[in-house]
Amino acid sequence: MTMRRTASLLVAGLFLAAGCGSPKVSYKGLKLVRGRVEKPTGADVEKFIEQIRAQAATARPLGPGAALKMGNRAVIDFVGSIGGTPFAGGTGSGYALVLGSGSMIPGFEEGIVGMTPGQAKTLAVTFPKDYQEAALAGKAASFRITVRRGEALIRPPLDDDFARKVSGGRVTEVAQLRKAAKDQLAQSRLQQAEQRLRQQAADQLLAQWPKEPGSRAVNKELDRVVQQLLAGASQRGAGPAQGGPDAEALRATHRPTVVKALKLAQVLEAVARQEGITVGDAEVEQAATQMAQAQGQDPQSVLKYLKENKMLDMVRRQLLEERVMGAVLQQAQIAEAPGPASR
Repeated sequence: MTMRRTASLLVAGLFLAAGCGSPKVSYKGLKLVRGRVEKPTGADVEKFIEQIRAQAATARPLGPGAALKMGNRAVIDFVGSIGGTPFAGGTGSGYALVLGSGSMIPGFEEGIVGMTPGQAKTLAVTFPKDYQEAALAGKAASFRITVRRGEALIRPPLDDDFARKVSGGRVTEVAQLRKAAKDQLAQSRLQQAEQRLRQQAADQLLAQWPKEPGSRAVNKELDRVVQQLLAGASQRGAGPAQGGPDAEALRATHRPTVVKALKLAQVLEAVARQEGITVGDAEVEQAATQMAQAQGQDPQSVLKYLKENKMLDMVRRQLLEERVMGAVLQQAQIAEAPGPASR
């Protein structure tokens, strides 16, 4: 689950025939509100750097009866529900969380403090009113949390050597690292604001097309998603055999997300046809090459893998989605939000 207060992808990049007819939506002139973006403070920068130090830390397992505290890393399983009903993205297995990182919604990390390895508890929290998933914003939720293990993190010293190592040599001293961190936080917040704007547009488009996708398309995509989740969980030692959720539980949890993704994909495909938006083969290969380079991988090997596994269409759909949403926003009526800035 990503309960982080950061942007998430609008859809899974699925321009598929969902079997529910061709959507007819009005996408020009959508009325949207762009949230104000708060500039990072010195405290924000220090917190961000502490997160980097935590990622670079060496871990020492806590004893069986040792209580977790802020700064420790907890490896947890959790199942979230609203009104007793599990919601999409609310389940995690073998999830490593640094307490105090602020990566989860308010109250979640604080609720784990004091727990011990092997302990389980039900935690009541409330999603922020400005949460990126509109369906969850402001909702009261409960999470059943089980602590698998706890770890004390021995962080490296914050010095110039650390700055050089974590930046790959791009900066040479701590002061430069702080500036780079501030710039990165500012850019991230701008991207988050843009993503929230896209989510508004997506919600308005979906509201015009209430028809559900066909069950065949939903089940096919659910099969793909669940297979990927199970494979990833098994690699982390968090599969069904290790106490993680099984295929049926994952299907129930992720069905609403898949249904929404399929609906939005079809809507965006209809807009793409009306706008004459296409993506050529050369553009797809260029995007795949850039993705490989950004991850430090050999572009030719990545391209070969994508072709052999018939995954280039996924890259094509992601590019098409970006262009379609860009066209929708370009033709929208966007007002600036009054009041305090969002983070």
